[in-house]
Amino acid sequence: MKARWLAWNFVETETAYEDWLEANFLQEVGLSGKRIPAIQLVAFDETNYPLGFLNLRLRLNDALLAKGGHIGYSVRPSMRRRGIAKEMLKQGIGLAHIKNINTVLVTCHQNNIASRSVILANGGQFENSIEETERYWIGKNNE
Repeated sequence: MKARWLAWNFVETETAYEDWLEANFLQEVGLSGKRIPAIQLVAFDETNYPLGFLNLRLRLNDALLAKGGHIGYSVRPSMRRRGIAKEMLKQGIGLAHIKNINTVLVTCHQNNIASRSVILANGGQFENSIEETERYWIGKNNE
């Protein structure tokens, strides 16, 4: 199943959508939340059914460098084990490279076997663990 990305938050009113776009713009330039510029993406299937989301952080602070990384993602529980997370992470890594993040940090909890396999399938290279968080780096062309 191939996911497609849209910037939409599942709310169908025009005002809510415009507010969400504004909030995402402010987040991307680092003017909201934790002051870390980030891009939020939502994956939909061909029928517009929401599959999951991905957050690409364009800069890392000390906390994200230890636990969190550049990319966080989640797939709807009913849609897991279908390759969606693997495709989402692949597309997120591609976007990170477009945004001049040449080496992407992706983390997962040491007990999250599914997430570890998604990271490894996308070329993740294990660096270390910090307080039960495994840290993986993914370079351009999985270098």
